[in-house]
Amino acid sequence: MGLSTILICVAFASFAVSYGWGMRGTVIGGEKGAMLPGLYLGLILAWFAGGGIRENFMIPAAAGLMGMTFGGTEPYGDTIHFVLCREDKEHYNPVRGYTGLAVKGGLWFGVAGGFIALSMSAMSGKYSAAGLVVFCLLIPVIGIAGYRIFNWPYNKESGKFPAIYFCYESREEWGSNLAIMLTMLGIGIFRNDNLLTSLISGGFAFGFIGWLVAIKFYDLCIHPMKNGRFIFGDKIDRKRIDGWKVMEFTLGAIGGMGVSLVFCLSGKEINAINEAIALNGVFNPIAKAEPFMPFVILASAAAVIVINVYEYLVEKKGGSYNSFVMDLIERPFFNVVPMIFVLLGSNGAARLMTVFMLIFVVSVKSIADRFPKGKSIVFPAAVFVSATVLTLVLDFVKGGYSAFDIIFAGGLPYIAAELFFRYYRGRKVEKKSMKELYANGSFPVVMGYMIIQVAIICVISAFIF
Repeated sequence: MGLSTILICVAFASFAVSYGWGMRGTVIGGEKGAMLPGLYLGLILAWFAGGGIRENFMIPAAAGLMGMTFGGTEPYGDTIHFVLCREDKEHYNPVRGYTGLAVKGGLWFGVAGGFIALSMSAMSGKYSAAGLVVFCLLIPVIGIAGYRIFNWPYNKESGKFPAIYFCYESREEWGSNLAIMLTMLGIGIFRNDNLLTSLISGGFAFGFIGWLVAIKFYDLCIHPMKNGRFIFGDKIDRKRIDGWKVMEFTLGAIGGMGVSLVFCLSGKEINAINEAIALNGVFNPIAKAEPFMPFVILASAAAVIVINVYEYLVEKKGGSYNSFVMDLIERPFFNVVPMIFVLLGSNGAARLMTVFMLIFVVSVKSIADRFPKGKSIVFPAAVFVSATVLTLVLDFVKGGYSAFDIIFAGGLPYIAAELFFRYYRGRKVEKKSMKELYANGSFPVVMGYMIIQVAIICVISAFIF
C-alpha cells in the first residue's frame, strides 16, 4: 500500500471503530454490542486489502464481528471504579484499575485482530478444514480452561477471589480470552502465519494503550486538573459531556487505529494471500453445501431465541436461573458455530453474520432487556421483529448486502433504535414530557455527535466502496 492509502485506511478505521465502540455502549453492551465495531474493522481492512480479500469482504467482516464478541465477556465497571472512585478508600486502587483495564483492552483487540487475520489466512488455504473445525470446537474448552486457571475461585459473599483480579462485584472472564489469544498466537508462530501473529500483537498493544489513554481522559472528565479546571470546562459541571462516552470513543479510536496500522504494514502477507486466492480461489471445502449455509446461521439464531424465551418464561414465573451457565450456552451460537463456516470460506454464512446479525442482536437484546415486561412490550416487540424479518427478506432478495449497506446498517438503524427506546420508554412507562426526555443531560450531545459520525462514515463509504 502507498502512504496515502495507509493514511486513509488507518484514519477511516479509527473513526469508524470509535463510533462503533461508542454506539456499543449506547444501544446494547456486552458481547452483542461489540459486534458492531468488530464488523466495521473487519470490513474496512478487507476492502483496503484489495484483490481476492476485497472480493470476499464478508468473510473478514463476519470474522471481525464474531471476534470482537469475546472481549464483551469481560466486566469492567468495577475495574473503572478502582481508578475513579477516590472517595471509596476500600476499593480505590489505581494501579489495579489501570492494569486491569489495559489487560482487558489488549485482550479485546488482540483476540478480534487474531480472528480477522485467521479468516484471511484461511481464505488462502493455509490451514486444513479439519484443523479449522477442531480449533473452533475447542474454543469453549480453551476458554473455560483459561477461566479456571486465572479467574477461579470467585465467591464475593465468602470473600474468595482469584490470585489476580480486577473486579470485586462481578465474575471475571479475562482468563478465557487470554487462553484463546495465546492459543491463536501459538498457532501463528507454529504455522509461520505472520499476519496472524502481527494482528494479535498489534491489537493487544494498541488495545492495552487505548484503555490507558481512555481511562485517563475519563478521570480528567470527572476530576479537576492541578489548576482546578476540568478538561472540558463547565460542560462537565452542567453534565453536557459524558466522561464514559469520551472513554469509549477514545478506546475505539486507538484500538481501530492500531489494528489497521499493523495490517497496512503487513503488505507482504496480504499480497501472498491475494496471490493464493487468484491462483486457487478462496479455500472453501464446503462449497457444495453453500446454498444451505444461510440456513445454518438462521438455525443458530433460532437457538438464541429459544434460550432468551426460556429465560423470559422463568423470570415471568418468578423463578431464577444461573446467568453464567446460560451465557456459556448461548455464546457459541453467536461466535463458535458461525465461525466454523466463515473460516471454511462460506460467503453464504458470512453474509448472514453481517447486516442480519446486526439487526437481530439489537432486536433480541432490546426486547429481552431494554423494554419493560408486560403489555408495554407488545408494540416495541412488533417493531423490532418486523425490522428483523424485513432485513432477512431483503438479504435473500438481494443475495446479500453490499459493503456500503453493512456500514449503513450499523448507523441509522442503531441510532433509530436508541431514539425509539428513549421515546417509547420515557413517554409510555416513565410518563416524561419531551422536554424532560431530551432537554437535559448529555444524551442530546452524545447522540448529536454520533449522528454526525454516521453521516461522515456514510459519505466516506460512498466514495470508497
